[in-house]
Amino acid sequence: MAFGSVLQHNQHNIGRGEPPSGLGDPCAGCNKPILDKFLLNVLERGWHATCVRCCECHQPLADKCFSRESKLYCRNDFFRRYGTKCSGCGQGIAPSDLVRKPRDKVFHLNCFTCCICRKQISTGEQLYVLDDNKFICKDDYILGKGPHPMTDLNCVTFVRHRKMKTYFWR
Repeated sequence: MAFGSVLQHNQHNIGRGEPPSGLGDPCAGCNKPILDKFLLNVLERGWHATCVRCCECHQPLADKCFSRESKLYCRNDFFRRYGTKCSGCGQGIAPSDLVRKPRDKVFHLNCFTCCICRKQISTGEQLYVLDDNKFICKDDYILGKGPHPMTDLNCVTFVRHRKMKTYFWR
């Protein structure tokens, strides 16, 4: 599913309003009756203001939230769980995370490392591609620390270093 459609179908405005005529209807979050003067309307259901929280980090959700399977998420936790995954660690990448994007892969900065010495590969640094998700820094390549024969590896210079949102919304 494209990220535009993820946003479109899963982002919700949190509406504030007076309770429906059925005062005491159950809260969608805790299932207790809503007896407050005001309620929050999310996913077309009434909620106590204190129950509208991210199901991952438990932070209150003020104006916008994301949902999947009737669970509410803040923006960062939603994208960590359902967004692009890091090719190095397999964890989700939040829109605010800085990433490296070699070829068609995306890596957290800390995951874009030499597979031999674990040194983080920097912008402009030469690296050698072992396979889609493994790279060798120039120093380890020259010292012959990688697999043999290493003559078939491709040398590239890494130049991309941007925020993830660049890849979600162009």
